[in-house]
Amino acid sequence: MSLLVQHSLSRIIRLYSCTIDQQIQDFIFNDFFMKLLTALTWLSGLSFIYFGIGCFISDFIISEFNRYGLAKFRTLTGLLQLLGAVGLLIGVYFNPKILLFASLGLGVLMVCGFIVRIKISDSFIKCLPSFSFAALNLFIALKTFLIYFKN
Repeated sequence: MSLLVQHSLSRIIRLYSCTIDQQIQDFIFNDFFMKLLTALTWLSGLSFIYFGIGCFISDFIISEFNRYGLAKFRTLTGLLQLLGAVGLLIGVYFNPKILLFASLGLGVLMVCGFIVRIKISDSFIKCLPSFSFAALNLFIALKTFLIYFKN
């Protein structure tokens, strides 16, 4: 073979192997983020089922809403938490639009909860759950958007 043909073949083989390596890396990376998105969605969904039911039956949560001065919003908050949780768990498997809207809705709800905690001068520890769940659900919304709707 001529030197030019050998050089061309060598470049094609290197390019092809790099493409395969990149495809494998992309698959592993995307698979990791899909599993992470699913796990975080289940964590949030199950947590909000618990919190949503708690808004209706937990004496502690009822007293907390009274302490916030928002007792009239307790039922609505519980209902929104339950709807958001169901939306997360349905959306992660069947419809990414539902997942996006449910995670955005829960994220906004928790940002509002965080603001309420700040306004009533709760400690950092008491503010942490609402902040954490706001961040978690906004992360789920961002990853859902980037995976399913970016292009």
